[in-house]
Amino acid sequence: MTDLIWSFSPWLAFLAATRITSVYGGVAAGVAAAAIVTGRAVARRRLHLLDAAGLCYFLALGAVLVATHPGHLELWSRYAQAGSHAALTVIVFGSVLVGHPFTESYARQAA
Repeated sequence: MTDLIWSFSPWLAFLAATRITSVYGGVAAGVAAAAIVTGRAVARRRLHLLDAAGLCYFLALGAVLVATHPGHLELWSRYAQAGSHAALTVIVFGSVLVGHPFTESYARQAA
């Protein structure tokens, strides 16, 4: 159960930091948290789908922000939050449609 909480922590850090700072701060918090979570998972040899997806999403979002240098950060912040929710939704439902729900690896580990 604690690994599942760890896997969701980059998404929560992004949400909290975006509301407190800017979209750049949110992405920085998301990348930092995802790097810590992924490093922890690799060290324990328990890398899960959400760990890798979080790191990939926040690195990609950061790259897009650096490349485009948006002028309206409030608008980007709103859509980046919606994009993170959409990415999580695609991960969850996509893994179910493929036949391997993202929670399966956590359940196997606990059983």
